[in-house]
Amino acid sequence: MIPAPIWRRLAAWFLDLLVLHLLGGAILAAVLMTAFSRLPLGIMELFGLLAGLLFLLLLMPPLLALLYFTLWHSCGGQTVGKMALGIMVVGPDQTPPSPGLALLRGIGQLLALLPLAAGFLWAFTNPERRTWYDHLALTRVVRV
Repeated sequence: MIPAPIWRRLAAWFLDLLVLHLLGGAILAAVLMTAFSRLPLGIMELFGLLAGLLFLLLLMPPLLALLYFTLWHSCGGQTVGKMALGIMVVGPDQTPPSPGLALLRGIGQLLALLPLAAGFLWAFTNPERRTWYDHLALTRVVRV
């Protein structure tokens, strides 16, 4: 199988980020509409609402991304962005990764962001264009 070029991986990632932002925005709008439909609130209810919104804003993006990538990768090897760019994630047996490997890959993707996105930079030097989270989860991104 032919490794996916970096530019396709990046373009697919940006499309997936767009999808994730749209999903996150829809979820946040639904939560806000529900929360603020009960106005006026007392001071304690307002503090509880603000604490809940802060919690949602901090935890929803990484959890939504983890769920999105894990489900799409384990159910066919392709996210919306990867489908559009003609690439897919495969496991060691050249089929879509198992749910466990897809989850491990997703966690690795989130962790790859922490050290100034260094986990993504491996793809630029690796001949197979694999990132360190691809190595971690025994996956690779290939052309379809």
